[in-house]
Amino acid sequence: MNTENITKVHSKIKSKNQVTIPKIVREFLKIQSTNTIEWQIESNGKVTIVQNKPDFWQTIDKQKKVWKSRYNRS
Repeated sequence: MNTENITKVHSKIKSKNQVTIPKIVREFLKIQSTNTIEWQIESNGKVTIVQNKPDFWQTIDKQKKVWKSRYNRS
């Protein structure tokens, strides 16, 4: 494993088990407060965090609700 390209940052777990994602990680993943992240846990103990890309059908469902509320002619 090449350790030259690894940047280590630390976070503290708060009393309600919440963690603040460090700014450098948010910028690297291009995530904002409205995004969702995915935690990938491997059997060897490695945990990977990635930006959760919205499921295609979830996006369609959200748009359907928006359009329905705008153009509901009941």
